[in-house]
Amino acid sequence: MPAHQPMPNSPGSPKMEAVRLDTSLVNPVVWSEIYLVGVPLIDTQHRKLFTLVESLRLAFVLHKADTVVMKTLKGVLSYCAEHFESEELLMQVVGYPSFASHVAQHRQFTATAQGYAERFERGELVPEELFKGLLDWLVTHVMTVDPTIAEYCSKSGVDTASIVTVSDLVKVLEKNQNSPKTCVKPELGLALLVLPALVLFCVFAFWDAAQNPLRSGLAAAAAIGILATDLGVV
Repeated sequence: MPAHQPMPNSPGSPKMEAVRLDTSLVNPVVWSEIYLVGVPLIDTQHRKLFTLVESLRLAFVLHKADTVVMKTLKGVLSYCAEHFESEELLMQVVGYPSFASHVAQHRQFTATAQGYAERFERGELVPEELFKGLLDWLVTHVMTVDPTIAEYCSKSGVDTASIVTVSDLVKVLEKNQNSPKTCVKPELGLALLVLPALVLFCVFAFWDAAQNPLRSGLAAAAAIGILATDLGVV
């Protein structure tokens, strides 16, 4: 029996493009290497998510009691939340530029999936609709969104290959937070703001020197005093 497998939209299309899925309850949900993003921790969690979704499919197919189905469904949603936390921590570690939009997708899915669960519990959603909604989002997100994190990780210089557990991820984050950061001293920053004005002032002073040497000398001394104070020399 064929497993659920994504198919490219057209021959030669990258695997991360939009996919077509068989989201019926007939075929098993099977993990495949095509879903790998290249970060061990994230790939391990994705694999477990597929296993949990397959457990949900079996609960439907085997006509398990509603209490069993709901317990399985809540297990899927709970692990999704745990996985999202790991992904968001990873994005912080590497400084992922699209962090906010990615987190927004996580929040949107969480709200949507919770809505699915509530509707199913009230008898307003059939198993096929619930299963399709979850599997569609999971596979599309894994194949088209999460790989962008992995791509950025490879550019960030962070050794994601060594991040196998959540503990590894936390250690990397703590290491980055404790690393000394270079920064511009406030007084130097102020001097950089004042410097252009002082340059213009000095140019004017040279021009004015021919007219009134004493006045220009006093003005130049004042300008030097201001700059020296900003730099912390005096």
